[in-house]
Amino acid sequence: MIGSSNLDEAVNGTDKALHPVDIDSLVKLAIDRGEEFYEAYSAITLYCHDDLHSEDDKLNVTFLTELIFETINLYDSAKDQFSLVTIHDNMRLVAQQVVNSHSELRKPSK
Repeated sequence: MIGSSNLDEAVNGTDKALHPVDIDSLVKLAIDRGEEFYEAYSAITLYCHDDLHSEDDKLNVTFLTELIFETINLYDSAKDQFSLVTIHDNMRLVAQQVVNSHSELRKPSK
């Protein structure tokens, strides 16, 4: 994910590469909270895979990073309210709320 951040430099004429501070924060989060990071990343990419890629299939790492941080922060604020459900299930619930809160994401048709 971090290695591909420079692949998305010219979507809509804006630089989408990750700032070094964000890279450091991602690495720290992945090391310190590996299982939670993995579950957040997996859930976000599951729920909005197409929205994270441009028409030429470049990954918008900046947006993915934003969604991961939002998911972890919301998970932290709500984790005391979860009952006997696995971290996998809890993180999926939280990630789904984060994805649904972003109006710029395409909503699946029913």
